[in-house]
Parts: sequence; structure tokens; C-alpha cells
Amino acid sequence: MKKLVTLLLSMAFVGGISAQTCVGNCFNGNGTYAWKSGDKYEGTFKNGKPNGQGTLQTAAGDTYTGEFKDGKFDGKGVYTWKNGSTYDGEFKAGLKSGFGVYTYANGDKYEGNFENNKFNGEGTFTWKSGANYVGNFKDGLRDGNGKMTYNIGGIYEGEWVAGMRQGQGKQITGNSNEQIGQFASDKFMTGTFVYKDGTGQVEYIDGKPTSIPQANNKKK
Repeated sequence: MKKLVTLLLSMAFVGGISAQTCVGNCFNGNGTYAWKSGDKYEGTFKNGKPNGQGTLQTAAGDTYTGEFKDGKFDGKGVYTWKNGSTYDGEFKAGLKSGFGVYTYANGDKYEGNFENNKFNGEGTFTWKSGANYVGNFKDGLRDGNGKMTYNIGGIYEGEWVAGMRQGQGKQITGNSNEQIGQFASDKFMTGTFVYKDGTGQVEYIDGKPTSIPQANNKKK
């Protein structure tokens, strides 16, 4: 996930407004301020810094429209990158924090809670391909309890750690077989494999079956 250009603001407004180009009141009031770099801010100022509603346009082609506090994004706003990605949601001290919707230029979308610019807490990630995850995130990765629906068919519902299936869970494969038990490092390790056609089930230990699946013994 791309980072916001918060460094731009923190550097640009440190010490207040230094003379570049100002139209209006760029200290306490409404004005438009342009830097030699090509960045431009239009909105409300307080004590020489953006405070309240405003719009920042960067020389790189990005745009932010929303609330500012002491020169940083703070409150609700919309950040649009030049490539078409957008974030519509809450900010705190220049970072994405709170509820928001991040839509990628390729069509993927995350909707949920952010903390320190990353997915943290409950959220939903939907891939353009049709896959979908609903559950908990930590530092941008699936972590905790969640349900993954795959675009090729099948679901996994259970525990995740650092983006991988880890812990107790249930996987229904694309052909409707079931894996119920413990997963580790994104693999089914210990538990029961149940065949959809009712021909039986096999116990797994350390990722290996403890017997020959009845389904594999069926005469063709």
C-alpha cells in the first residue's frame, strides 16, 4: 500500500509559512499558498499553518481535500494519487487512522479500520478477481479471526497470523471437500479431511494422512 506524502506537509509547514507565493490571508484566514516546488494549498490558515478545510495539490499529481490540523491531515478527507488510487476516510496527525476506504487503481478495495497508515482491526478486503476476506487485520495483514472466500471456489474460516492460515480453522476446497483442524504456515496440518461424496474421512497429523483415503480406493 502506497504511503501518504505526509513528510511533505511536516517539512513544508514547520516554523509556519515562509515567503513563497500567497494570495489572500495565509496566516489567519483563507488563502492560497504555492511553493516553488509546484505544491499548492488552498484553504483555511491559523497561525501560519493549514487548519480546517483545505485542498493540497502536489507537484507529483496527488490531491488531498479535507481537514487539516497544525499543517497535517487530521479529520476526514480524501487523498487521490496520480495513478488513480484513493483513500476516503479519517486521518490523525498526518496518518490514515480510523475508518476509511482504500481503493486501488487496479480495482482492489479495503474498507475498515486503519491505524498508523495500515489496516488494523476489523475490515473487508475485496480483490478485483472476486476473492474476499472479512475479518481482523494487524499491520496490513490478515491476523486474528477471519473468513476468506476464494475466487476459484471454496472458503477458509478460522485463525490467521501474519497473512497466513495459522491455528484452528475450517477449509472447504473448491471441489467441496472439507479440512477441519489445525493449520500452520498456510497449510493443513492436523485434523480431519472429509470427502464431499461421503466415501469417508482421513485423519491428518503433521500434514500427512494417517491412512489411505477411501475415496482413492474407489473403483472407476
